[in-house]
Amino acid sequence: MTQQRRQAGVVSAMGKLFAIGGHDGMQHLASAEMFDPREGVGWRRVAPMRTCRRGIAAAALDGAIYAVGGLDDTTCFSTVERYDIESNTWSDVAPMNVRRGGVGVSALGKFLFAVGGNDGSSSLDSCERYDPVLDKWKLVAKMTNRRAGAGVCVLDGALYALGGFDDNSPLSTCERYDPSTDQWTQLANMTFSRGTCLFYVLLHEKWQEKLRFMCKQAKSSSF
Repeated sequence: MTQQRRQAGVVSAMGKLFAIGGHDGMQHLASAEMFDPREGVGWRRVAPMRTCRRGIAAAALDGAIYAVGGLDDTTCFSTVERYDIESNTWSDVAPMNVRRGGVGVSALGKFLFAVGGNDGSSSLDSCERYDPVLDKWKLVAKMTNRRAGAGVCVLDGALYALGGFDDNSPLSTCERYDPSTDQWTQLANMTFSRGTCLFYVLLHEKWQEKLRFMCKQAKSSSF
């Protein structure tokens, strides 16, 4: 990348990869950059966000990128910004109901879901859903566990929240959210506790569309 970043938001959209915000070891970042594998020229800068922050989550919905929550050295954020790829511009959208650093975010159907995080005093079990048509966040069912820095992904119309940190230690617990019933269901624990973990869904016919997780475990929490 064009600069060092930890706890940045990373998302793919329109065949491109975007890295947003984070911390470079000295300061919090508002900058963003993009990698297009078809160009063959490496990473290049795009327009910066309006807010410098790390522990940010990023997701793509309806051709736009959303940068959600995060924190700096003094506060956790409820603010959300939307990036228009074609015009290379950021705009503010409605803030979340709760401040969330280390939040997990994923698009599911026509909505964006923000899962857990930390409000500056404790890890959260609360979750909320963003409707881009109404530009409004709505609280949905709480998770069965409080978690920040959880891995969040979507598979077969359900939202998965895996690992993360409570206020004391990394977690091995996993749960699944059904948007049709607005309910979370506890799943089997992972074999290891994993905080600040990343999860990806890999689908392929020869795997019979089984879920495989690629995880990166952090030794300590920054939330």
